[in-house]
Amino acid sequence: YSVCWSPDGTGGTFLLRAGELVVLDRPCLVPIDIDFSLQPACLSDATTSEVTSLVHAEGCLPRCFSDFTPSLTLLRCNYGVLEPDSWECLRTCLRTPYVNNGLGHEFCVGLIHGKRCDLNCPAGTLPSGWLYCDRGTWFHKSTLPDKVLFGVPRCFRSCDATRACGVEGSALQHGDACSV
Repeated sequence: YSVCWSPDGTGGTFLLRAGELVVLDRPCLVPIDIDFSLQPACLSDATTSEVTSLVHAEGCLPRCFSDFTPSLTLLRCNYGVLEPDSWECLRTCLRTPYVNNGLGHEFCVGLIHGKRCDLNCPAGTLPSGWLYCDRGTWFHKSTLPDKVLFGVPRCFRSCDATRACGVEGSALQHGDACSV
């Protein structure tokens, strides 16, 4: 993968009679334009030292400001090409999510991008789904149709409609129907 040149600049084969041959690779430059990244933006995976460039096969551990998480855990230098060539610093969810009829959700604060937070519902109620952190914002992943939730995460009680519907109505969930 390397070409050796003679002292006069011509190419060809050579014989090393004494000393040591050192082949210098093309370095990979660590990006400097990553929003919300520390500078330098990488630590060497071999030495854990801050680096601005890498040698062949050396890895880079991306670094972000506090309250941000790198979208990748490792980049690697491959013959002068950083693979992958970039990453993002993704915002952590720092606000307490609101859950209608839910108990406190302070334990969700600080979860990193892509992580899930289960709804904390009182005894006798059911969660409408769960929350997930996406770039610093909570989103609700519903297990029920949105039309019955009005787009709001909630804890709800089942209805006991046994008198009207018989056994079929013993635990109707919000939005369900039974034949009378």
